[in-house]
Amino acid sequence: DFSCGFLFQELFNILYDEKIDCCLEGVKEGPNPRLPYETRVSNWNKINAGICFNYLQQQFYFVQGTMLTLAKGKANTLTA
Repeated sequence: DFSCGFLFQELFNILYDEKIDCCLEGVKEGPNPRLPYETRVSNWNKINAGICFNYLQQQFYFVQGTMLTLAKGKANTLTA
């Protein structure tokens, strides 16, 4: 399940050969689809701050609607 942010962080670290830890909640051992929605949104906000704004220097970032959609984990399309 991608909605908790764990797999995005792992994929980023593999693709960019990094070891960035965004201190995501509830996913130390792996993806956790049972996290509350608010925690998943918080995790995506941490990814946005730690990876998109700091590492990628805003060349790519998530807008609020996209983070909410990702946290839901069920939509077929992203929201801008």
